[in-house]
Amino acid sequence: MGVPSAACAATISGIIMALASYFLAQKYVKIVWQWRTFWSIYAVFSLAVAFAFIESQYLNMSYYWAIIIKLLLIMLYFTLGFKLQVVTVEKVKRIFKI
Repeated sequence: MGVPSAACAATISGIIMALASYFLAQKYVKIVWQWRTFWSIYAVFSLAVAFAFIESQYLNMSYYWAIIIKLLLIMLYFTLGFKLQVVTVEKVKRIFKI
């Protein structure tokens, strides 16, 4: 199946690891998670993965339309990150300095 199947497997394993990490961490130290932020970002990420899988397997979409939609999904991901203050200008500057 290739790359789309690997993306789905990574997404599913990411969900399992996030849940396992949560329950294990809560056993030793109570962590107050920002659930709205976590699930909002993860929902956009999952939407992008689902689109990539469906587009590659089932849709006969033009290359340009696929790129436009993927760029819009990336913009949505970063816009949500800025809105929820997960991504800040300082963090972006720090990334590009490295």
